[in-house]
Amino acid sequence: MKKVALLFVLIFVQTIFSQKKEYQLIKSNIGKNSQNFGIAFCSNDFVIYAKSDPKNKRRIDTDFYLGYLNESGKIVNEKKLSNDVNSKFSEVDATFTKDGKTVFFTRKTSYRRQKPHFKIFKATVKTPGYWVNIQPVWFNSNNYSVMHPSLSPDDKILYFVSDMDGGLGGKDLYKSIVYKDGKLGKPINMGKRFNSVVDDTTPFADENNTLYFSSNGRAGYGGLDIYSVNLSDKSVPVNVGKPINSSKDDYYYVEKFKDNCGHFVSNRENTENKKNKNTIFYFKITNKDKLQQEKAISFTEKDRKKMYKKEVVAKKTQKKVKKVDKEALARRRKELLGY
Repeated sequence: MKKVALLFVLIFVQTIFSQKKEYQLIKSNIGKNSQNFGIAFCSNDFVIYAKSDPKNKRRIDTDFYLGYLNESGKIVNEKKLSNDVNSKFSEVDATFTKDGKTVFFTRKTSYRRQKPHFKIFKATVKTPGYWVNIQPVWFNSNNYSVMHPSLSPDDKILYFVSDMDGGLGGKDLYKSIVYKDGKLGKPINMGKRFNSVVDDTTPFADENNTLYFSSNGRAGYGGLDIYSVNLSDKSVPVNVGKPINSSKDDYYYVEKFKDNCGHFVSNRENTENKKNKNTIFYFKITNKDKLQQEKAISFTEKDRKKMYKKEVVAKKTQKKVKKVDKEALARRRKELLGY
């Protein structure tokens, strides 16, 4: 039994280290003193991203900004979107149709600290930074959150995240058909192939029919890791490895397929002496063929059940703590779940 366990560990370690990606990584020049969240390509070389105002010490709210991505990966000519788009709550991330005329985005709709609430909105884009006719999507609810929308390259599917009833645990990945008239179909949970018993979040589909998303319920380096899975077959998700993933949280992966570049968000540089938790990173893919040849990190049904049992114990522990000791709770969670 010990030999089998050792063999599994060796295979896991070998697989992890065989997945060194061909990425050139550059820390973005924006939001150095602020909290940063989703970033999206919206028109040509323009990007929309969410960041907080570092002057607001009372509460971390994020607003949408528009910027131009130059050839060196720097974002210039930054401009904050108007108050018609940016509300008194936080705007988090966005996704655009191929023609750039429609946007779906996430908005925080309450200040609840324990469990913030989010909804998805749809708007018409007049120019990259000017949106009108902002409307909530029909499957929003006050009973659960709906967030992190991402359109497929052909605009026929809207991927998103929710903690609605009927999921596999934590936040799950869902999809909705986008009909020709722009209406959205019934939310469909994407199932065990994509969802773990903990959190699976921030999806992004590229033009090669690959879905990227982040999860803390699979084999990885710690915290939220970014995974990729081919939607054309029945393969399992692949950990994209270092340097994209770290021992901290890595998410909001987006890619400009034809230019072999993209962005993601990470809190890998967060320490007690740094208030900036989330940093936007820019990357260039230097060897796409090698990226497509990587093998998956094994994550079996047995692993899934083991993770589920740990999550149940962690939740029971949290309920027993009458006076919340955040540090003790964090240590206990790390002991049980590994992050």
